Amino acid sequence: MDINKIMNTYDVHVAGEAFRIIIHSPFHLHMTDCISLEAILKRYFLTEIRMLLNEPRGHRGITGCVITPSQQADFGIVFLHHYYETYFSYSGLFAALTTLIETGTLTISKSGKYAIETTHGIYHLYVNRKGNEIVSMQMNLQIGEVVENTDEWELVQVDRLRNYYIFKLPSSIPAISLQHLAAITSWAKPVLRDLNERRRDNAGIMLTEALGEGRFCSVTFEGDGFILRSPGVDSTIALLTLAWAKGKKTLQLIHENLVGSSLTATITDGLCTVPLRPVLTGEHQFVLQAGDPLEEGFLLK
Repeated sequence: MDINKIMNTYDVHVAGEAFRIIIHSPFHLHMTDCISLEAILKRYFLTEIRMLLNEPRGHRGITGCVITPSQQADFGIVFLHHYYETYFSYSGLFAALTTLIETGTLTISKSGKYAIETTHGIYHLYVNRKGNEIVSMQMNLQIGEVVENTDEWELVQVDRLRNYYIFKLPSSIPAISLQHLAAITSWAKPVLRDLNERRRDNAGIMLTEALGEGRFCSVTFEGDGFILRSPGVDSTIALLTLAWAKGKKTLQLIHENLVGSSLTATITDGLCTVPLRPVLTGEHQFVLQAGDPLEEGFLLK
């Protein structure tokens, strides 16, 4: 057995999203900035990435996070992803920080403020803890921008990078629930196909249902049709952005999703506050050997 090909990881769930955290990287990386590291990982380590994310060790819904040193922040993070998937995740920042604190890997900040370097810049998270156990975490984020409206959808851009097409629940679907999953999926297929053919800027589509003042249920489909199993931070920011654009300057939003997960966020004067509490679910060792018949694994969709 080649011990250089043993990978130690932690799995973390954040409101329904799954992340695989790689603290001690087997990739032998020598660069320090996240942009260079991401380019190297994509170019030279695709086999290792697919092994970690694909079946039988992973699955379509899992996102990898490689922890890196940083000269500008407490640590850096590079996201590993499947094809057609968003390359950045706010939930992944929560997952990575939770892992580093609860495993005792990161020096504890007395102020509770942590800086994380990413390919999109540096972000700050705020943590309340009891010993090494996290009690609560939150981020403060800028709202997005409504960049286009049609009779069918509203287009919201998050971070000036990721575009979400937001649709209201059609009369043909009684409600957003697992009971009506077949109808929801049938509705989404032609919508996604049409958008993917006409536009190349589709991070996802959201089907939304208003449940009352400040309360929504939604289901988000990524570009390849995969259903996000979380309300999602981006999706929540998109809903808060629509509320802001309609004149609601202060709002608490309860955002639920198809499988019962929920996320409560607030907006005040254009600033979104998003609290999340990730859960560390497991520690794993994976072995990559020459001649492995499932060297790169496979994806079930």
